[in-house]
Amino acid sequence: MLLLVFFSFSVFLCPPFSRAIARAEDWAKMTLSLKDAKLKVEIADSPLKRAAGLMYRDSLSEDEGMLFVFFSPEKLSFWMKDTKIPLSIAFIDADGVISEIADMQPNDLTPITSKAKVSYALETNQGWFKEHKIKAGDIIPGLGKK
Repeated sequence: MLLLVFFSFSVFLCPPFSRAIARAEDWAKMTLSLKDAKLKVEIADSPLKRAAGLMYRDSLSEDEGMLFVFFSPEKLSFWMKDTKIPLSIAFIDADGVISEIADMQPNDLTPITSKAKVSYALETNQGWFKEHKIKAGDIIPGLGKK
């Protein structure tokens, strides 16, 4: 446990380490179908990957994003420390239902916190959800209880 805490804090205290995690090519990937759109996502399913997120990246392809996976529903908070790309974030409950969507600005340290307990957060380029007419209440097939 102490080792996990050390590595989690090192993401914030040691930028070269967090940059290496952010660029890792061995992240699991999947494609989500949201209405008529397809989104290729990297899976952030460990504390280190969730902490690094999309930090230090210069761009994100048009139909790409990152899916943050949590193992029990909780209120989630995200910020944009060392994140250069304007993003939109969808908070998603354990059944795969989008509960809310918010926009986030590059390098903004203001926390964006989910109003409800959720199990997933999905980050995309800012405006992606709006462009594809995806809103709160929509269901993402493939997420949720299995």
